[in-house]
Amino acid sequence: MKKRLTLILCLLMMSLVLTSCTDAEIGYLDLSRQMQAKSYQMTGTATVEIDFNALQKLIDKTAAKISGTAEVDAVATDGLLAGSPHGKQTAKITYNAQVNMQDTMSMHADFQIQLNGKNYDLGDLYLDMASGLYLSRDSVLGFYDIYTDLFPNVYADYFYSEEYRSELAAAFADQDYLYTGFFDNLSAEELAGFNTGINIGLSEEVTEAAFTFIEDVFAGFSTGTVSKVSGGYQISLDGKQGKKLISDMMQHFIDNAATVMTAYSDYMEVIVKNMELPKDQKAEINAMFDETFSQENSRAVAINLAATKQAFLEIDKEGYLDFLNGFQFKAIVKKTSAGYSQSTEISLKDSGKIVTASKDYANIKLQSAEIILPQSALPGDSFRQTMNALDNQYNPALSTQLQWWSNGSQAFLIYVRAASSPLHDAIDYDWQPYFLQQGSIYLPLRSICESFGETVTWDQAAQQAYIVREGRQIAMTGLLQNGKTYIKVRDFEKLGYQVDYVYDQDTAMHSATISK
Repeated sequence: MKKRLTLILCLLMMSLVLTSCTDAEIGYLDLSRQMQAKSYQMTGTATVEIDFNALQKLIDKTAAKISGTAEVDAVATDGLLAGSPHGKQTAKITYNAQVNMQDTMSMHADFQIQLNGKNYDLGDLYLDMASGLYLSRDSVLGFYDIYTDLFPNVYADYFYSEEYRSELAAAFADQDYLYTGFFDNLSAEELAGFNTGINIGLSEEVTEAAFTFIEDVFAGFSTGTVSKVSGGYQISLDGKQGKKLISDMMQHFIDNAATVMTAYSDYMEVIVKNMELPKDQKAEINAMFDETFSQENSRAVAINLAATKQAFLEIDKEGYLDFLNGFQFKAIVKKTSAGYSQSTEISLKDSGKIVTASKDYANIKLQSAEIILPQSALPGDSFRQTMNALDNQYNPALSTQLQWWSNGSQAFLIYVRAASSPLHDAIDYDWQPYFLQQGSIYLPLRSICESFGETVTWDQAAQQAYIVREGRQIAMTGLLQNGKTYIKVRDFEKLGYQVDYVYDQDTAMHSATISK
């Protein structure tokens, strides 16, 4: 299947509902049609500036307007930026990507970031929609370095240590990449459905139908945001124009509800046509869409849209959308000898002060791109197990609460740790299988003990599990089931833990708390 690449500006086209009305909009839509490729190279730079203090003030101001008070409780809004950096943060991102969309969507890209004047190498990554994500060791370490610099003193002290960084690097063993599959937990039926969706997305017929849909739905509607520049087109609007555009767009839908519904129906018919389904199922789906997008329903849609527009205008009149008044957007796309170029500038100001601003420039060169995925990589599950073991070593649980019902099969576990980390909050959750025997609950020994930082070993010959403390083995008598050792919750008292049991008669729920 071939992919008609509409790139970023085609998506922008749909989000801003730019249409074939003015000469500039006609030309812009035509240029978007031309921006198609099965493979290409994209290079560019992006700079982003965020003033988190100014952002907090803007949030407080907006929340105060919504609540109808002169001031707003800081506690109510601080949570929105909890854990965020303070003050002004500036980042510059440089990237180089090879993209191939012939039969599936695949990409190889490398990144460098300069954050507040400090350079970070983020290595490279491979992305393949039919396979998964391959993240390099340098990428993981680079993100770790950024995280520790950007969020100092937020997590437990061990997370910022050189020892932890070394353990993080060692988790890759002899592999250069970490692999995470997109479909590891999907059934064969779910995977087939996803692949069908990918094939539909790569269909030239569906892409062309999307352009036809835009033309039909917005015929006679002009945004007034597109202008012709040397070699291409420019889109520009501010926050006030954006709010007016939304209102005008809804009115256009109200006035042309029947046309809009017909266009939707035609578009969905093309999508269904490209689905890998039996004819009778396609006919059934099309019949459903015919009913959904019928002329009778178009009247109800128009009424609902009119109510939505009125609510939008009232919200704006009350000043709840005043934060958008400082918004500015400008994008320029041009055709070049080798492909296309695009520049984008976005900013948000409050009382004349920049809250956030970004600029980026991308150059798209149409060329053949062969993406060869790494031949080997560290499985994501193995990496997570290693990192969980590190967290258990440096930040073990202080207590674990178990909750279960007599007729269940999975117990709900709540772990409480001394501090949080990116891998574990101070409080995190898990499910574990259990069984009941002679009135006692049995749970997997290893999963709970390792969360407490204990070392668990297994003697295959003796079929015996042990807890190792200071070189001394403590035998744990339990029951083997499906290759796992299950022990009574009360047996944790033999290890020096305190166990408290509670039964709630109202909910018939049992709970036990294991604490150091």
